Amino acid sequence: MQNIKDAEKLGMGKDKKNMSKKRKKVDKPSEIITLQSDKIRWLKGKWGEYLILGSILTIAFVIRLIYLSQIKASDPNFLHLEGTDQGTYDSAAQQILNGTLPKEPYFYNPGYYYFLALLYAIFGRELDLILKLQFLLGLGTYILTYVIAKQIFNKGVAMISVIICSFYGLFMVYEGLFLSAVLDTFLMLLVVFLILKAIDRQSLIWFLLTGLIMGLSAISRPTMILMAPFIVIWIAFRMRKERKQLLLGIIGVCLGIVVAIAPCTIRNYIYSHKFILISSNGPINLWIGNNPDAIGTYYLSPYADILRKKEQKDGDKVWTSDVINFIKERPGQYANLLFKKFCVFWGAWEPPDNDIIYERFKENCPLLRMPFVLVFGMIAPLGLVGMLFSMRRWWNKAFLLYLVFTIYMLATIAFFVQARFRIPIVPYLAMFGGFAIWYLYEAIKAKRYNILCFFVPALIVLYLLINFQTNLGWTYPILHPYGTCAESRDGVMLRDDSGEWHGKEFVTLDSPEKMVKKELIITEDIGNYKDALLLLHYALGDKGAVVININGKQFPIVPCNRLTYGRFFRTAEIGIEPQKYLKKGLNTITLRVIDGGNMTIPIDNWRYYKRSYLSGDSGKTWQSVSNGEIIIGLKFIRKLTATHRCSSFYPQY
Repeated sequence: MQNIKDAEKLGMGKDKKNMSKKRKKVDKPSEIITLQSDKIRWLKGKWGEYLILGSILTIAFVIRLIYLSQIKASDPNFLHLEGTDQGTYDSAAQQILNGTLPKEPYFYNPGYYYFLALLYAIFGRELDLILKLQFLLGLGTYILTYVIAKQIFNKGVAMISVIICSFYGLFMVYEGLFLSAVLDTFLMLLVVFLILKAIDRQSLIWFLLTGLIMGLSAISRPTMILMAPFIVIWIAFRMRKERKQLLLGIIGVCLGIVVAIAPCTIRNYIYSHKFILISSNGPINLWIGNNPDAIGTYYLSPYADILRKKEQKDGDKVWTSDVINFIKERPGQYANLLFKKFCVFWGAWEPPDNDIIYERFKENCPLLRMPFVLVFGMIAPLGLVGMLFSMRRWWNKAFLLYLVFTIYMLATIAFFVQARFRIPIVPYLAMFGGFAIWYLYEAIKAKRYNILCFFVPALIVLYLLINFQTNLGWTYPILHPYGTCAESRDGVMLRDDSGEWHGKEFVTLDSPEKMVKKELIITEDIGNYKDALLLLHYALGDKGAVVININGKQFPIVPCNRLTYGRFFRTAEIGIEPQKYLKKGLNTITLRVIDGGNMTIPIDNWRYYKRSYLSGDSGKTWQSVSNGEIIIGLKFIRKLTATHRCSSFYPQY
């Protein structure tokens, strides 16, 4: 009787007879909430459930069609894939169909190659149609999210999870690109669904199918290989009382994985005579994310050129050896790098993927700017709160979700973080986010306001932490209106950017009409310093020259071949006379190229001072940079040292 009274108090149902038929005990909140969800009218019956789910999925599909039409209208070259990662996948798919795939080991993960080749074989190379089919695959991901959430939690949680996924903006972007993220996400969820089904059925066929899909998922995203041992251990724990079925289950899963991956491994061995499990880019990817120049996201250090030359002699072990040496020699820097990657992974900012920058898509697509479009900074806090509150009563049923989620996160942080690598965890955050909303709803309905005392503060704290850097971009200029003024033993460094390149956006100067302007406010007395350095972060061609103007005074022209040029970003320190060119207060620095020069200057989107400008008409009109600050700074030297003279370029007057 006490259990039933508790159920009535929680608002989980008043029909004692029906509840006793469905459960012998109803003292667990998880069971109570599940029963209550089945009694809600709009979720009662399969037809009502299917109607609501179908309506949500239809709206999601229509939204994606609108997105595709808007992005194509704003960018006529949207489906021109040459010169991008999308072009690499597209070319590989065509080569598979016509039998011209290079006879060498796979460098990229080949899963998406063959998926795209299959679609081309059936429908032809109709790019617009293929993207719409990928939208349908995305809907398949949402259906799997619904089924899994329904099995672990209840219908209400499942329905909210689908809504969250349907309106997540980055899902729309990557489902509309020829990249593997949409396939990775679908296959990882399919693996979870099949594991739950195999545990329930305890059939060799289901375990074999689970292994096959795990293998296919690994071919598309090798992170599944790292997950596989932990998943097998979890299966063994769940089936520890049925030893015969357990043995068959483990054999089935392992056999399925081997059957799926073996063709890739065999092909790689035939063409390289080396054991390469899936693709050969693992060592260099590990190095990109773990070297002294690593920034947490994708950044190929200029030192890679040196290692590539060594690789020709010593093989790809040079990459892993350099990583090991970095960890041994600089453990503190490595620990800081891991923490930074953890922060990037859990930050609201969407780490860009080469030229795929979410903010740029938002600028070109009005739909993505609509208030109903969700971003990671909204979903992640809600999901983490749901995960936290689910651990008390639901941890046993939801443990597989915790496991897959955690291993995937750690595997991603071990390399480097990009938005598309983070996408596969979003359905799990959506499920826990759906649980959080449902849990809050039930608590309010049951007038259990003590839960709110923990729920609301936890949500606020997590929201502020995850959105910390986004909020800091706007609040930092309020706290430091004159920029960052950092003291050192030999001088003072002044800049408006954060000191690193976040957002991977840039501006390219490829004609004399294009110019950049950076304003810096000097609060120091210029007379206290003998010399100053203009700090530039840039990528440069070897032709032409750079024209610099400081406070309306023409600086000596700098030939591009006097600077370090190349396709990678470099840092230059150009010596200037502070008394001649600079002044206390607002200073204006403009740059342009002449004589066929080409210069790229990065934009840091972690600061918003609104003191960076672009011009396309030789400076007649200026447009403010809305997505951050151009990375240009100043350093004042108290006494010019030999170190600065060696590393800096001083123009000849």
